[in-house]
Amino acid sequence: MNLAGAWLATTPHNLPRVFMVAYCGLIGLQLLRSYPAMIAHVRTQPRAASRILGLLPLPRVSTLGFRIAFVVLVASLAAAAVGLQIRIALALGVVSCLLVFDRVMALPFVMRKTNSVPLILLMLCGSEAIDADFNAVTESYPLVAVQALVALIFVSAGLHKLRNSGLRWMDGRTLQTHLITHHLWADTRLAGVIARRPRLCRLLSVATMSLELSFPLVIFFPLTHWVLVPAALAFHLGTRVAMRIDYLRFLGPAYLAFVAPLLWQITQGIGLL
Repeated sequence: MNLAGAWLATTPHNLPRVFMVAYCGLIGLQLLRSYPAMIAHVRTQPRAASRILGLLPLPRVSTLGFRIAFVVLVASLAAAAVGLQIRIALALGVVSCLLVFDRVMALPFVMRKTNSVPLILLMLCGSEAIDADFNAVTESYPLVAVQALVALIFVSAGLHKLRNSGLRWMDGRTLQTHLITHHLWADTRLAGVIARRPRLCRLLSVATMSLELSFPLVIFFPLTHWVLVPAALAFHLGTRVAMRIDYLRFLGPAYLAFVAPLLWQITQGIGLL
């Protein structure tokens, strides 16, 4: 299937809305889980000014402002998930999301790991499917757009490695250095165990580069979902356990775009929709 065909294809049910419900629900739960660490950071760390895409300045949010933005964000996600003024809720979610994550950007589980959230909410806000009936036949482009965003994250990481180190990145030494650093910084025993095995570091480096550069295949060949998506989730889980790099918290829900038909079957099986 070419990209145009995937973009214009229709789904027998409103799979984009099914994804939106699951995505907003999971992001909301992860926010509630992360709130204690976020508010502790806000209380103790100074406010820093930042810009969207280096151009548009964001306001310096106070502790009270952060709490208000957080409540608005969680309420917006909940409203979108249950079908209350979906477009307004998603638009509010985009704005409040920028304010909340910008204020806690220095946290390890937020830094560069939440960039996809406002983009996905914005994509969903512009979709015709989100306020259509769950049984309506809709175009699949919102799901393809989310899949393309995840693929872009992977391939950009691979190209960054190639630009900085070339194919030498796959000799295992760079990964070994990162593992040692995280072993000393975060006291992760597994990172130290892997770092002491050069051949394993080389094998993992080749596997990482191969995954990152080949992940865009999921857009053109749906069958690759069954291989590349589990491999990507295993990669995130591995970095979480070995190096305490937590991409699954806020990027993980985006992978639901690859299994939207399964989500529909589950919801039908338990009578949710």
